[in-house]
Amino acid sequence: MEKKTVYVIGDSVSLHYSPYLEKMIKGKYNYKRLGNNAGDSKRILQYLKDAYDEEIHWDIMLINSGLHDIRVDRITLRKQIENWEYRDNLRAICELALKMSEKVAWVNITPVSDTMYNMVGGFLRYNEDVVEFNDIAEKIMREYKIPYIDIFSFTKSLGEDIYSDQAHFKDDVRALQGAFIAGYLYNQ
Repeated sequence: MEKKTVYVIGDSVSLHYSPYLEKMIKGKYNYKRLGNNAGDSKRILQYLKDAYDEEIHWDIMLINSGLHDIRVDRITLRKQIENWEYRDNLRAICELALKMSEKVAWVNITPVSDTMYNMVGGFLRYNEDVVEFNDIAEKIMREYKIPYIDIFSFTKSLGEDIYSDQAHFKDDVRALQGAFIAGYLYNQ
């Protein structure tokens, strides 16, 4: 029997745990991902629209989005993607993903360190926005009956000394995140 393919679309955090996830699932699944960083929910939605128009189909799709959506401009103090737009984008993403894949799962946004993040220049990110956007996503995934992989709570349970920078994680944490998601996939 031919192995099914897991297709990952997500942010840089998903890119970091990808090598571990790929290694851990190779006995059961093939692994593919959308390039490097998929960006915000608007960009992911456009990618899925284009793929849908090309009649692309995947076996299992793991989607993660939100870390870029919650970026706050230091001058305007506006999020890159506002809550209402994130909600609309996620609904449209769910509609397309369910047409394009046998199974879909949502991986929520990982925690960020407010202190570390907002000390450096560029945009801001706040963990309270992560929590708010994860709540939005969880409700929408329930609405569409899409499994919700809570990597936020898992990662947060690993303690405080987990970050390699403001929003990314040390190598051992990345390996654990990959194992956490592999555990979900092996139970499918």
